Amino acid sequence: MKEIEMLCRAGFRVFSYDHTGCTLSEGKGIRGLSGSLADLDACISALKAEGVLDGLKYSVIGHSWGGFAAMNILAYHPDIHSMVAISGFISLKNMHKDTIRGFAGLFRGAVLAYEKHENGKYAEANAISTLMNTNIPSLIIHSLDDDTVSAKGHFLRLKRAIESLPQNDRPPVSFLAVKGKNHNPNYTEDAVKYKDSFIKELTKKKKQGRLKAADEAGLFRNSFDWEKMTEQDGAVWKIIFEHLK
Repeated sequence: MKEIEMLCRAGFRVFSYDHTGCTLSEGKGIRGLSGSLADLDACISALKAEGVLDGLKYSVIGHSWGGFAAMNILAYHPDIHSMVAISGFISLKNMHKDTIRGFAGLFRGAVLAYEKHENGKYAEANAISTLMNTNIPSLIIHSLDDDTVSAKGHFLRLKRAIESLPQNDRPPVSFLAVKGKNHNPNYTEDAVKYKDSFIKELTKKKKQGRLKAADEAGLFRNSFDWEKMTEQDGAVWKIIFEHLK
């Protein structure tokens, strides 16, 4: 919600949505990580069919799961004006390597097969091949200490791939690396630290079974300052706004 507010305050008209199976969207549940890209393609296609985008320049911006979708949607809608991906992972295979480890790693193939069954072509999406073949101005933002989506395994790998191309053949992709922001590079460092303390306390109380009652959960959430937890880094947003415009 804070990111949407930032964009609206800067004068942008924003369309956002819940993923399949989440909150107000229909569907029994989330259909795998590649469902993010499938949903974004469906949403943009629906907006075009309804004429909502007629005469407008439109851009896409996404964070984490949405960052994966934002990077890879360029292969399906070449009329996108510009793209911003924040803390996004480049492909399912790379993300599976990071998250499905040890003995569970033996089942990565089965997980990918499920993704292909549920979402077809979207499960094969790879931001390296997508961005190496785009002419859409793209901005990739990542914090080098991200412990959710590894900068080394995704951001830096993508950056190396783009920079390996001859200067004259490089697509219009720019990179912004920050430090001390973990998985939220557009937040202030203080907000990230405050949010981490909230998550730690939330996890602790859940393990203790102290938030089962609705009133207990509500009181706990209200004990934290939401504005402080979501304070945005103006310097990062200035770069985002300049890119989108």
